Amino acid sequence: MPRPASSRAFAFQSDDYAAIQGFIAAGVGVALIPELALTSPRDDIVIRELAGAVAHRRIVAATLSGAGRGPAAQAMIEILREVADEWADRRRGLPLAV
Repeated sequence: MPRPASSRAFAFQSDDYAAIQGFIAAGVGVALIPELALTSPRDDIVIRELAGAVAHRRIVAATLSGAGRGPAAQAMIEILREVADEWADRRRGLPLAV
């Protein structure tokens, strides 16, 4: 016997996190969204932390092999470190629901 339309399962994948938040706000479902994509969460959705299920992403800077790091590359790596530190500070302020 077919399931009612309201209980049919489907999956949607997108790298447009604003659109995903829109689907959630429309009541279409739930989503897993990386914290880096939550720089501007909508007011009409709830962000919940998944207790005990924390995924970590390691981000690295890649440079040209065999070449010394010039002043521009050194400066860019320093900027990336500063931005990473700023993100870690801002992360603590995410509006997580309990």
